[in-house]
Amino acid sequence: MMRIFGFLLAFAALTVAAPASAKERIDQFDVAVAVQPNGDVLVTETIDLTSEGDQIRHGIQRDLPRYYESGGDRLPFSYDIMRVERDGQREHYETHHDGNAFNIRIGDADTLVSDGPHRYVISYRVADQVRRFDRYDEVYWNATGNYWTFPIVSARAVITLPAGARVTQTNAYTGGQGQAGHDATSSQSGDTITFVATRPLEAGEGLTVAVGFEKGLIAPPSGARLGWLWWQRNGALTILLVSIGGLFWFLYRAFDRVGRDPVKGPVFPHYEAPAGYSPAATHYIFYRGLRENRALIATLMNLAVKGRFSIDASDKKVTKLTASSTKGSDAGLAAEDLVLERSIFAGQSMKSLGGSYDPEFTAAYTEFKAQLSRKYGSTYFRWNAGYVVVSVLITVGVVIWATNSASQWTGWHT
Repeated sequence: MMRIFGFLLAFAALTVAAPASAKERIDQFDVAVAVQPNGDVLVTETIDLTSEGDQIRHGIQRDLPRYYESGGDRLPFSYDIMRVERDGQREHYETHHDGNAFNIRIGDADTLVSDGPHRYVISYRVADQVRRFDRYDEVYWNATGNYWTFPIVSARAVITLPAGARVTQTNAYTGGQGQAGHDATSSQSGDTITFVATRPLEAGEGLTVAVGFEKGLIAPPSGARLGWLWWQRNGALTILLVSIGGLFWFLYRAFDRVGRDPVKGPVFPHYEAPAGYSPAATHYIFYRGLRENRALIATLMNLAVKGRFSIDASDKKVTKLTASSTKGSDAGLAAEDLVLERSIFAGQSMKSLGGSYDPEFTAAYTEFKAQLSRKYGSTYFRWNAGYVVVSVLITVGVVIWATNSASQWTGWHT
């Protein structure tokens, strides 16, 4: 009985202890930062961790800050990933942007990471990360980051300055984002300063270090770097101004090509339609359409004047149109005039207008209007919507390009 009780007690102890030992963690986080004479930094992160198949299944995700503040401006970090390894072997990785984070996703979606200890090594270069002040230069580096979702048991950061550096100050900060705890020690050996966290870091906590040293070791930014910084600070406004100028030029050229009216001649009264145009055509072009029944009346009067038919309006209620037997050739008559004439008479010699509703005359008038629209509508009145569409597409494209290429883009620019 006692043996059975002891077995159950041991099994219960193992069951309780198992979850505690299965907690995923970073056992050791070492960061080596080598400061270059041109202001770049070479960073090598060595991450020893324990995987239990919970959050670490296919690999890990290293989140680096995407932007930093300089002189009141938000500038992007310029990362160059040089090497990523797991357990001494090259490891697949991808980079992505997520808000203020530059993500390095390490691992293969088709490969599971085995449970137990693993070592990840990430090496990368970051351009121009020495902060230049009036009296000293400084390296300020968030060594571990604050995005880890599991704890860091031990953290260490080693900053190596160029030979002959004279350190003027050191600082270390621990805790979550925005916190400034001082649970870390620092020591110096020659040009190397080592920071060690004095307590484990919980999920979301990190270690940030800063080393100030006398000026003279780090070269000023190159012309290319200054140009890049200028573009990051002023690129959004530059793109905006250039795009506005280009858009105005495009619209002006479009207006000059298809929107400008011809020079108007002297104004004097005309008693006949312009040569080559019927009264209905003149009416349609002038009004950009038809106004009441004026074009119809003008066409009937024009055909009567040319002897195509006679008009008897002696009866105030009914107007009689009688086709002429000697109307002659159709030459000189506009197509819309002939359409109206043929549709009205339709093989008859007389047509009465007025009184009851006449579907035949309505059909004739409808065809007359359609003929005018086909002949003078799209030819004379183009909306030129294609130019507007192109200008809108150019504007949208420029805004998208500007927001992606300039870090200082704000809602004001839009």
